[in-house]
Amino acid sequence: VEIGMADADPSRDVRYLRSNNPEGFHAWTVDEVQRFKARHPIGTKAHTALALGLYTGVRRSDAVQLGRQMERGGWLHFIETKGRARKRKERELPILPELRAALDASQSGHLNYLVTQFGKPFTPAGFGNWFRRRCNEAGLSHCSFHGLRKAGATIAANNGATEWQLMAIFGWDSPKQAALYTRQANRRRLANDAMHLMVEGQKQDEFVETVPLSGVGAGGGTKKAEKA
Repeated sequence: VEIGMADADPSRDVRYLRSNNPEGFHAWTVDEVQRFKARHPIGTKAHTALALGLYTGVRRSDAVQLGRQMERGGWLHFIETKGRARKRKERELPILPELRAALDASQSGHLNYLVTQFGKPFTPAGFGNWFRRRCNEAGLSHCSFHGLRKAGATIAANNGATEWQLMAIFGWDSPKQAALYTRQANRRRLANDAMHLMVEGQKQDEFVETVPLSGVGAGGGTKKAEKA
């Protein structure tokens, strides 16, 4: 249509197919992260891979290219792999203390943080398969590297990150993807603020919010405040 070779887009009215797994990749919970760390302690390559995924939110195609050559002033500077041929997207992310500790404890001996047993950079597919085996060793066969990206977005949203902040962290061009996480976090806050309205005879000022929003799978609930 854009170049004048057709009068209409025949796919315009085609309905989207329903997915058998609408949630997509499983987002790791805090307990699952701890189980992985127990099996793969700090200093191991697997622990470093976990830290890269959890504390940068990058895709596996970027994780395999990250390295010391991209560090400048405590920040990682890199060009996102996805869509690089179509649009150059430069990314800058601060290196969190937790990630710094993992990187310092596991020196690959190469510029890249993650290399194969032969000292070569991973391919994205090869890295995905390798990380899958590390998850299996920890009894987490339902977890994946991409699930760490979802966990990071969930944690950030629960801690109050805005859609624009999530876009900056995860490299999204549209707030549509970020809204999936902020909407879920906002629903939790709204439910916490309004749940007491279901109790007959309770007053608004008798309740205070006590839902901790830090971490994946954090517990919550409302507790009655002490009266003055």
